[in-house]
Amino acid sequence: MTPPELWKRWKVTEAHLEHARGLLPEPPADVAAEYERLLTDYRSYLGHNELELALDTLQELGDLVPCRGGLWRNLERAAETMELHDRLPHLRQRFVQAAKESS
Repeated sequence: MTPPELWKRWKVTEAHLEHARGLLPEPPADVAAEYERLLTDYRSYLGHNELELALDTLQELGDLVPCRGGLWRNLERAAETMELHDRLPHLRQRFVQAAKESS
């Protein structure tokens, strides 16, 4: 049986991932097929509670299409919730970079 605190952490992580996914822009035509493949993979990982793989896939999607800082901030929050501390510096850097590009 899954402890309640772990279940809650999964749900918080999932919420951050889904919020990030919602911030993905429409892909340009030249990467649309790859975008759709990655999005399908993401949904599969999320459906199987493979949250780290879902995070990886959203990060790939963010690298594929130009994204605003909110995507990277939500991925950072998800990584933080999953205690993936080694991933945080890169995600923070992407957040800062996206903020600079949008200003």
